Order: sequence, then structure tokens, then C-alpha cells
Amino acid sequence: MKESPILFSGPMVRAIPEGRKTQTRRVLPRKYADWIDESRTPEDIKAGYPFVCGFLGGDEECISAVRLCPFGQPGDRLWVKEAFRPWHESDSERCGCEPEYCRLCSSTPKTPVCFAADHAGYIDPEARRLYGLKWKPSIFMPRKYSRITLEITAVRVERLQAISDEDAIAEGIEQGPLYRSQDELAYRNYQHKDPLMKNYSLSPIASFQTLWESFNGKRPGASWAANPWVWVVEFKHLLAEERVFDTGHPDYARRVMAEP
Repeated sequence: MKESPILFSGPMVRAIPEGRKTQTRRVLPRKYADWIDESRTPEDIKAGYPFVCGFLGGDEECISAVRLCPFGQPGDRLWVKEAFRPWHESDSERCGCEPEYCRLCSSTPKTPVCFAADHAGYIDPEARRLYGLKWKPSIFMPRKYSRITLEITAVRVERLQAISDEDAIAEGIEQGPLYRSQDELAYRNYQHKDPLMKNYSLSPIASFQTLWESFNGKRPGASWAANPWVWVVEFKHLLAEERVFDTGHPDYARRVMAEP
């Protein structure tokens, strides 16, 4: 069994234990994408298409793009990296919350860190100025601090825009009341200018498009319009390790540790 790290943003970290996120899409690098032999029929896909052929410049056999996924294959595991910071005793004074209810203000020898995803209100510049809270980027999180472990259940390769409504929902997009309506439901527009006013006005695919653009819109060859090849990694959330969820608040621990 292979175990690999994977980065997620705060909203996606929250979506995993809530059971809303069971898929992620990651762009194939050009060294593979430029050599893909397009699939033609459902039978081709079952046989392992799309294939990457000749990307090393020789006469080697074609390789299924699925097999080249750097995150692993079904049965392999992923440990999630997210924004974090070491816990300090002064945190309870700076944010003014009750230690037994708030992981930003409490810690045990088993949980010496705080997670930005749990405290979205403390990650903007104003909060940093008021409370002096600084978060370390997810890329720097060591394995011992990771609290979420995933098991890969399926991997496939497709164009980004081939996503279905069902898959867009499985990407963890947020659902809420349609803008100016309490009776109809819609999906969040992640490019809405005011982050404190979540605008729910889109279809699942349109919502995922705005989510994708918010992270990848400025990356060369990775925007929605570029329609890149992506690895689609499906996963299930395993029970998190007890050392991370031992917060001194058993009701919270039971809730977040439940299988999605």
C-alpha cells in the first residue's frame, strides 16, 4: 500500500468529514498531456485509455494515463495537508473563546496544532492584525500533524469539462438557498466578490467551474477554458487518528470522526 500527501484548501478540508467531498481533480502535467492518445469508445476506456505514448522520446510501449497518477491507485492512501499553526497558551486570550469548545484555544499533548479550516474567521489580514494569528501554508505540514486520511477507491482520466452534475457535487461544492429565495436550492458561486456573503445561484457544474477558476484560473493551461486533462481521484474518508481529534470535547470528536 502506497501513502502520499495531498493538499486541500480550507473549504475542501471541511467538506471531507461532512461527507460532501469524495472526489478531487488534478491537472496532468504537459509531459504526459501532450502525448495522450485520445480514447474513442467506452471499451477503450475500460482497456486503460487514454494512453500516454512516446513521451520519453523512444519506442517504449504506451502507458495508461491512469497508471501514471502520482497520488496512487485504488487501495492506496492519502494524508491531507492543510494550513496550520502551532498552538500557544496565549491563543485563548487572543481569540476569547472557551478552550473546551474551540481547538484554536485548546490543546493536549496529542494535539499541539491548530487548523485554519476550523477557524475561517481568523485567516484574513484583519484577523491577523487583531489577533496576531499567522498560519503556515499547507505545503509545510508534516505527516505527524495530519488529521485526515483518505483511501483511494477509483482513478480515471478525462477532460475537465467532462464533469457531470453528480461529480461536481461530489467535489464538495456548497449547496444553499437560491439567491433571494428560501424555497429553491442552488450551488455556491465561489467567485462572488464578497466572501462573507455566499451567493447560491448556480447549477452544480457552473458552481464547480467557479471553484476551479478560483484556484486554477491563472495557471497556464489549467483554466476551465483550457479544458485540460485531469486525474479524477475518488476516495473515502477513513476514521481520523485519535491523536488529532482528542480535543477535550467528546461530542465534537464523535461528530467529526463519524464515517461520511
